[in-house]
Amino acid sequence: MSLAIADGGLLPRLGRALEDEVGIELHTAPGVFAVISGVSLAHRDVDHVLLARAGCFAVEVKATFGRRRRLDEVPELPGKLAQARDGARLIERLLASRGAPLQVTPVLILTGSGAPDIILAERHDDVLLIALRNGHAWRSQLAGLEPIIDEAAAQVAA
Repeated sequence: MSLAIADGGLLPRLGRALEDEVGIELHTAPGVFAVISGVSLAHRDVDHVLLARAGCFAVEVKATFGRRRRLDEVPELPGKLAQARDGARLIERLLASRGAPLQVTPVLILTGSGAPDIILAERHDDVLLIALRNGHAWRSQLAGLEPIIDEAAAQVAA
């Protein structure tokens, strides 16, 4: 473990593990047709693309550590929101170029010990912000959204 700290490999590995954990959580959400993880486009990585009855979502996962419990204490939150937004636009353009024009909603999932106490998904402009620790609440919220994609459209997009 000390070698991982010394060579700078610990945080990237921890980040990938948390991204994997989020992918598992997304698969358990009701109404999910597909989760595509690790989409690399134009020198940019989108952590997960979620295709569900409630729509198409580009998911950015960010870990935050420490004792932060309020959203206004999350470091560099505007940059994290912008990164989620940029990823969604890239996925939207990719889908349109492949004959699957879908609106893509950007999602920022905060995880780690410093993730704020957010019960339900909150909107920040066009970005949905979710705290992973409250999985039951946001999965129920996702299930309650009006269906806008059918399985055939999701298969084309996937």
